[in-house]
Amino acid sequence: MTRLDLSNAIMNWVHRPSFRTPAAAMDVVGTFISLCEEDINKRLRSREMVVRVTQPVDGQYTTLPCDYLEMFDVRLQNGPELEYQPRPELANMHWGHWQQAPGDPAWSGYTVPSVPWNAGQPKFFSVVGQQVELIPFPEDPDAAAIIPDLELAYYQMQQLGPNDGDTSTVLNARPSIYLYGSLIQAAPFLRDDSRMATWGQLYTAAITAANEEHQRARTQGSRLRQRYRRLA
Repeated sequence: MTRLDLSNAIMNWVHRPSFRTPAAAMDVVGTFISLCEEDINKRLRSREMVVRVTQPVDGQYTTLPCDYLEMFDVRLQNGPELEYQPRPELANMHWGHWQQAPGDPAWSGYTVPSVPWNAGQPKFFSVVGQQVELIPFPEDPDAAAIIPDLELAYYQMQQLGPNDGDTSTVLNARPSIYLYGSLIQAAPFLRDDSRMATWGQLYTAAITAANEEHQRARTQGSRLRQRYRRLA
């Protein structure tokens, strides 16, 4: 489905050939789609949204792609997966390094001999705004220069372009989510609040089904196994 197909479907569902507004140049249907897309990016986490890219490491803080929504996983290219840690935990690790407190998990979270700071490669990551923080990060510039690129798998922000032929991965695979979500946004404009409940139920059901399908696909039908965190 394209943007034009979606716009026509919205008009057909509300039985309107056009919209009249005080602002003649206002793209009403486009506004419905934009508001719908904002909600999709908040609530939907389906497999169609997952993309994989390689990202050069340009420092302890490396900028994330501009369409980044949420992390799926992070690896060193041709290397191990990095383990997520909340930012306060990374701060404790850094504090422990400077205080030379090896083996004290309450403060450092790692032992200095097993995670060398100057020459070691990153083992943990956290997300800070539009950046990913890597720990430990070598203080030696020569050691930092040989860190492999990051392989990022993340949920990509859905941004439907302005042209009639534009589409997005979610619109292409799950048009009902865009349609019902846009109709919810149209209801207050049309002063037809009675339809919001119906469209809202259809939209929520489509979002839930996509999210659950993604979770099943991640485990391939197998039971989830508990993973124990290793800090050293």
